[in-house]
Amino acid sequence: MFIVGAKTALNNADYVGGMAEESAKKLGIKDLPVDGPTMAKVNAYAQMGLGSALALGIFPKYAAWGLIGSLIPTTLVGHAFWEKEDKDEKGQEKLQFAKNTAIIGGLLNIATRK
Repeated sequence: MFIVGAKTALNNADYVGGMAEESAKKLGIKDLPVDGPTMAKVNAYAQMGLGSALALGIFPKYAAWGLIGSLIPTTLVGHAFWEKEDKDEKGQEKLQFAKNTAIIGGLLNIATRK
């Protein structure tokens, strides 16, 4: 999921980055450390690397925490269903939001294992 999703984000970095910049403006953040498309690319590469590490069992707890840190803003920015007015679009974003929330739950399970 992280490889495929990250590849899609890389292919659409300008769009994804624009969403991030818009979200920052809504939160009152005027100056981001880098432009939105660069943030989208860094996030995508992080998800690819961390997802691969998790799949290969390389530092799985750290990989899970890193993915959680990446997935929370991705979910809040990319699947803000509460901002959608179209019923179908709202439903689709709710589904994606719920999917990411479930994935975060699974990652928390991995990250907090003893």
